[in-house]
Amino acid sequence: VDYSVADEIWLQEYIWSAVGSFMQQGQDFYPFSMSPRITMAFWWMFTVVIYASYTGDLTAHLTVTVTDVPIKTLSDLVSQSYIKPYVESGSNLETLMLEAKSGIYKQIAERMVIINEVCTTTWKPDQACLGDYTPRLASAMRNCSLYYLAEEHFNTATIAFVYPDDAFYASLMDF
Repeated sequence: VDYSVADEIWLQEYIWSAVGSFMQQGQDFYPFSMSPRITMAFWWMFTVVIYASYTGDLTAHLTVTVTDVPIKTLSDLVSQSYIKPYVESGSNLETLMLEAKSGIYKQIAERMVIINEVCTTTWKPDQACLGDYTPRLASAMRNCSLYYLAEEHFNTATIAFVYPDDAFYASLMDF
């Protein structure tokens, strides 16, 4: 065709350019026609996205510190002697432990220390504060480097409300 510019770049050069882009090298040529330019632009964008994803994933995996927690369950707490369980005086958990006749709750009751206030300021490594999940979660969220929550949830109980039969809100609370 008259007055047309032929793209005199061979297929091997395109392949080498694609390989070179994965090696984060520049290319020695730029195609004249539009379709190879668009193809190479998309290829370079794809390469940049792959490199960014790989770098981000590698950074995330290499910067995460995995801590080995000594206590995950009540059995772990009973099986060691260094960490003592602390329970708030007058709580339902204290009653549960002290009234246990046998089992894991009885073993914890034999070793537990009863305190008068909620253990929110206790940051000693030899203390395990047993209590309701929500306040313990709030303490752990405020002091991430000082607290962790064990995996086992125990003493899960339902809450009941007493109300008269003819109460106008009875139908709203009847599940």
